[in-house]
Amino acid sequence: MSLELVSAGTAVTASIGVVVAYFYLAQMGRALARAVRTREQVDRGEDRYRFGFVGAVVAVAGSASAIAAYGAGPALLYLGPALAVASSVAVAYCLRQEATES
Repeated sequence: MSLELVSAGTAVTASIGVVVAYFYLAQMGRALARAVRTREQVDRGEDRYRFGFVGAVVAVAGSASAIAAYGAGPALLYLGPALAVASSVAVAYCLRQEATES
């Protein structure tokens, strides 16, 4: 019987997830602070996220692929968490862009 509490892959995935969660929450706080600070300003009306639907379709297709890929081998189990972490990174990047916009 192995004395490991979790596998190395799980430990790495969890560690990366904690780092990404920190940056995600930090960027969310910055974006919310900016939204509160600029709530009285007139919106310019431009839709910078008009291709968000394409990203959503890619995320759904990626999720379906990750679920289907698990049948090809247990090592592909980490594909799902990797996609979740990548999605969080993408959202944090958008929040950063929103918070730093003048």
